[in-house]
Amino acid sequence: MVFVLNLWIPFLTGDFLVYGNILLNFCSGDTYGYTNNQDMIEIKKPSLSVLSSLPPVLGISNFTLSAIKTLAQCFSLQILAYYRFYPPFLRINTVKYGRALTSSKDFEILYSLSIINPFSWVRTYRNISSPVVLMEWWNVIQLPHYIFLSYLLKKKNIKIFAELHNPVSHEGIIGERVLFNIWMRLVDLVIVHTECSGNAVDHDSIHVIPYGVYPCEDIPAKEARKKFSIPNEAKVLLFFGNLRPYKGLDLLLKSFKHIARNDKNVWLIIAGRPWKDFDDYLNLINSFGEDISSRIILRDEFIPESQVPFYFSAADLLVLPYKQFDSQSGVIMLTISCGLPYVVSDVKGLREFALDSSLISKVDSQDLSFVIERILSSPSKLEELHSDLKSLRAKYSWVNYARKIKELWNISVNTKEEE
Repeated sequence: MVFVLNLWIPFLTGDFLVYGNILLNFCSGDTYGYTNNQDMIEIKKPSLSVLSSLPPVLGISNFTLSAIKTLAQCFSLQILAYYRFYPPFLRINTVKYGRALTSSKDFEILYSLSIINPFSWVRTYRNISSPVVLMEWWNVIQLPHYIFLSYLLKKKNIKIFAELHNPVSHEGIIGERVLFNIWMRLVDLVIVHTECSGNAVDHDSIHVIPYGVYPCEDIPAKEARKKFSIPNEAKVLLFFGNLRPYKGLDLLLKSFKHIARNDKNVWLIIAGRPWKDFDDYLNLINSFGEDISSRIILRDEFIPESQVPFYFSAADLLVLPYKQFDSQSGVIMLTISCGLPYVVSDVKGLREFALDSSLISKVDSQDLSFVIERILSSPSKLEELHSDLKSLRAKYSWVNYARKIKELWNISVNTKEEE
């Protein structure tokens, strides 16, 4: 009776906005009541600790920033982030992704973790304040401290959710599967983003939860192309993301050579930071001759977030010629948000994201050329794909992602209490 009366008080006192916020909250199972020092109704949220990267560490910070904005609507959120990820002597550690964040009313942030400092592992363990910990995993070098932390958390009966961004290492590290399987035996449930990712993991409790699309500023194509000195009437291909061997840039370059020889109006933008030596790709580009190589725009560097929309707005088609992949592609989530059609290779982690079968290429430069030429020669097909992308955005929602995490939290904590 008191609870029902409390819900009417905002109407009696004029606090309609507070009441509206409650009605619009998308997390089920929340409770409401007065705080001791505030004359308003507030949500009593369950507690969740998240281990992940945040700026200025690159890692998966773009994912984390988008995820916590929505998770904070469901949880009293604690983020335990890396203050150092890669050892300092590695070049990749020099990339800074914005500035460090501070805690807010929505979440607590602690920069407590370092890959190479075991004392930081202990400090992180002691700082965990929730009955459930969500561990974001994307790199094999996380396994030692994740095993250490999971073992200690298990002793305290804290539930462990493992969210796997790369269930199988792209480069295949020796000893990885042994460590990974040890960690899997310690976690309570596994979250993956695609069906094929789940098939790559041996665990009794696997849950497929796709994450949402990333925000993308809409920039006029004419303005974007001016930035790259590309003619407005050109047909522009885009390769975007870290330049790693498994992503098949060599296949795209060979394909582009064939396409560009037949069509003088086709351009290619390559944007991303080389993972290893880039000389082989440069030698291949230089071997094409001036007529073709002059139509390749190369930005072999980390692309700041503010500049990303220019690349997607300047292009007609994104190409992902990956040789192998088994997770949910952040680049695809970005291109869906930006409304840019895309071609994928016929590998497990990309096939299920294809808009239709005509946009899937064999892992072969000749077939890739055929697929790209067919799409670029059909303006009506490109227009149709733009329309399909609009409807696809609704499928990949951060709200759905957070709601499903909340459901798993409720099940896990209720089971824990029953035990």
